[in-house]
Amino acid sequence: KRNDNNNLFAGANSKMEKMMRLKRVKTTRLQLERGEWEGVNVVCTRNKRDTISYLIRMLETFQRNFDPRRPPTKTMREVKSHIDGQMKMPTFQEYLRQRRKSGIGVVKAMKVIM
Repeated sequence: KRNDNNNLFAGANSKMEKMMRLKRVKTTRLQLERGEWEGVNVVCTRNKRDTISYLIRMLETFQRNFDPRRPPTKTMREVKSHIDGQMKMPTFQEYLRQRRKSGIGVVKAMKVIM
């Protein structure tokens, strides 16, 4: 936990800035838990073993459902439509909103949405 806080506070110049970062993280976490971001699902696990088990089950499900003889194919129109849809998703919109703020570059904006 201590290393997570060190990464979170990298570049923070004051106690106030550290406190504001913690508030933003908490607010974002609560919004995710309440389902306020359309299209974003959150799975909360209480410990490392549960998380690992969950990820293994998801990987097994993916491998079971994937048929290498029939890869998914799309036309160029379908690819463009898919990309347009992804760009309208809340996560990408939040990224764009962050990028419009002064002093926020690509790295900071990605950290906010991740």
